[in-house]
Amino acid sequence: MFVSLKYYKKAAEEAKAQALKAAEEAKEKARQAADAAAAEAKRAAKSKKAAEKAAADASNAVDSTLKRVENAVDEGLKNTGHVLISNLSSAAHDGSEGAAGLLSKGLATFPK
Repeated sequence: MFVSLKYYKKAAEEAKAQALKAAEEAKEKARQAADAAAAEAKRAAKSKKAAEKAAADASNAVDSTLKRVENAVDEGLKNTGHVLISNLSSAAHDGSEGAAGLLSKGLATFPK
């Protein structure tokens, strides 16, 4: 009976050692998994920040482009208005000179 008790004690110690070794390995694997998850979360956060920055930059670029287009259209309308007014003014001037010339010619046909 003494031999069998020693045998069980040794088996229990070996089982304990194996259990501790398995626990250490599991602990290491869990730490590695946690590290990998933390690295992935950090990468995802950076990607999210980069995506948010890219979206904000794109939005700002669109806003800027729209503002430039709006300003260009306003300037074009303003210039068109000036050209139109200038052309109308010139046409009115030419018309009045033409009318004066015709009136002058018409009056010239009458004896004085």
